[in-house]
Amino acid sequence: TAHGSSFLSHIDKDLSQSSIPIFTCAQEDRLTIDLGFLCKPSSLGRQGATFNNTGQFSFQLGIRGSLYPFLHFFQQLINGLVLGSIYALIALGYTMVYGVLRMINFAHGEMFMLGAYVAFLVLSMLIGTVGAAGAIALTAAFVIAIFLVGVIGVGIERVAYKPLRNSTRLAPMLSSLGVSLSLVTGIQILAGPQPVAFPSFFPVVRYQVLGGTITSMQIGILIAAFALMFGLQFLVNRSRIGIIVRAVSESRPTAQLLGINVNGAISMVFFVGPLLGAAGGILYASYYGIMTPTMGAVIGLKA
Repeated sequence: TAHGSSFLSHIDKDLSQSSIPIFTCAQEDRLTIDLGFLCKPSSLGRQGATFNNTGQFSFQLGIRGSLYPFLHFFQQLINGLVLGSIYALIALGYTMVYGVLRMINFAHGEMFMLGAYVAFLVLSMLIGTVGAAGAIALTAAFVIAIFLVGVIGVGIERVAYKPLRNSTRLAPMLSSLGVSLSLVTGIQILAGPQPVAFPSFFPVVRYQVLGGTITSMQIGILIAAFALMFGLQFLVNRSRIGIIVRAVSESRPTAQLLGINVNGAISMVFFVGPLLGAAGGILYASYYGIMTPTMGAVIGLKA
């Protein structure tokens, strides 16, 4: 980095000598030479690119104004909304379990991971066995996967948490840790510990909006995530099942005295929570194009 005073970015590269682009960016108070466009333009200005007879390539970009902070903010806003919507799905599952049973389900992150692996398995079966393809296969794989993970969540509650429901709060938490380790180890044994490429559930088309880039995949993730969140809001606040779950959350003994099936309400919570976590896992794996057996641990801590 050195001092300079020009507002023009100038790239001068000999194509015959190197295949790695080296950008030289001159700004009002510094000059940066690196393998990327590290200068921070204030806005888009005059642009031009020319080739000469010796293979010399020159590119010039005029910089003026102060729009860069806004463009940068808009791009990061898009990225934050997409990742935040995925985190919100898994966080809602945590909240539902804690709201009813007052326990932290450490195995919930593995529901996030199972969603991706089950969707990959279902999609492979639909394409290889049934012969389905395209949007129908992807939609069917998504719906079947989140439903199956929801059923797995109910089974885990019956086996690992229900016998400990009347014990201290520490016992079910330790049980959830054991379930988490068992699920990760099981996937590593069955599918291997290495990362696996995950197919995209949405076509990748880029759109330029207000200087930022948003893809059709990001739009699809936002639509799917918000649809699930609004569906949960309707289920909890507008349906009979939601009233039952809220009553059990307020007081399980009182709900039992009123004739409410407490076990059924808890099973519903452990169905909906893992279902949302699995949906988040599928969207996350589709967004980044990869899945690993330990992907749920870090995401679970963040959520």
